[in-house]
Amino acid sequence: MKSPDGIEKYLKALAHRVRRDIIRALYQYKHLSYSELMKITGVEDSGTFAFHLKMLQGLVEKDPDTGEYRLTEEGIKAYKALTILTGEEQPHEGEKHIERKEAKPEIITISDKLSFTLTKHLAEKLCKENKKIYFTDILTLIIEDMPEELLECVLEGINDVFYIQAPDHLKPLIEIKSGDIGFVGKNSGFLGSMIAGLTSSIIKGVMKGIEESIKIKSGGRTIKFNMVTDIEKASSFKIFAESSSLKIEKEQIDKLLFKGKTTPDSYTKVSTENGIVYVKAEEAEGELSIPDNKIFEEVFMDIESSSTGGDLSVREKLYLRSDSSNISLTVDKLKKSEAKIELDSSNAKIVLDYDGFKGDSNIIVKGDSSNISLEVRIPKETAINAVQENGIGTMIVEGITLGSYKDKNYDEAESRLNIIIDIDDGVYKVNVVRK
Repeated sequence: MKSPDGIEKYLKALAHRVRRDIIRALYQYKHLSYSELMKITGVEDSGTFAFHLKMLQGLVEKDPDTGEYRLTEEGIKAYKALTILTGEEQPHEGEKHIERKEAKPEIITISDKLSFTLTKHLAEKLCKENKKIYFTDILTLIIEDMPEELLECVLEGINDVFYIQAPDHLKPLIEIKSGDIGFVGKNSGFLGSMIAGLTSSIIKGVMKGIEESIKIKSGGRTIKFNMVTDIEKASSFKIFAESSSLKIEKEQIDKLLFKGKTTPDSYTKVSTENGIVYVKAEEAEGELSIPDNKIFEEVFMDIESSSTGGDLSVREKLYLRSDSSNISLTVDKLKKSEAKIELDSSNAKIVLDYDGFKGDSNIIVKGDSSNISLEVRIPKETAINAVQENGIGTMIVEGITLGSYKDKNYDEAESRLNIIIDIDDGVYKVNVVRK
């Protein structure tokens, strides 16, 4: 007689429609290939199907001679038990009796975020609605504690996610469903509670700061503003944001336009003085529109307790200071330049895109209790020297994960980029792509 643990294992294995279809198909046809089983069950993603086969370990085995799959003795018993439980008649040989395929689930893609939390409540809602989530291009993904079957119901896949925080018992499923990921942390063990706690505290700290800006949405009197300034002759751009939410966009216009809403007692203003554009936002929520052909020689950004994102074109100098904020920024048109990024208790997703240049350019990233995802796009002829001084993270150069890295021709190259990463009590991901 099977032990209670064995019975529970088989009941769990047969709890999903796809796995029941695999058992039925193999009982009827004796031997089937991987692709044939995928076609019969209607599963299109190979990683998802591999997970279901793994769940049938002990019931299904691979024929070492043919490479096809077949039922074990336990698998045959499981099929017969299944027919009793469902009231099905055992089919004659060759007779097709596969459970009708369920409606294909709707796939929802969650991408381009600093952080995202998959709650149990959200998972239950999506599972009932026959929807699945595909996560990609996310710095930190937090998965709350939930039954493995529930996560399996809603998780389509994970790719290009730097850090995942999830309970221990969900790790095997996450790893099967994942492509390019950095770390899978848990409440204990693996990377340990230090990173899990760090990432959680950073996110909570940032969100606490940003709550100050959200108050203009949820209560109190607000006023609308619509500000315009001529920036045609300006070469410098300075942004100061406190307790605000700003979106920077390029548009086919000839002046800078700042519109949104703020509180009556706050100070929000745009101006141009001596070739410098100033944008000051305090307790403001707005859109900052810039002429799409405008390239600044230098940009200075001082962001505190705010959420700021968008696109800018900069040629020579970029300085970003972020305190308790969320930053999502793409900067292009960089040439021989200096880029300095200082983060304190912040989340940042930054893209730096370089045009061809001669000489030396530098990227210096310093941080304390912060997360950063940095993508650097450079011309093929540009040599790089990347140094990781502090922090926990990955350095990826042309798709290969490395530690500190230096091109062999760096010292002789005409175009050179030096990257220094110094994150104290933080995590980072740097991806260098040659165009």
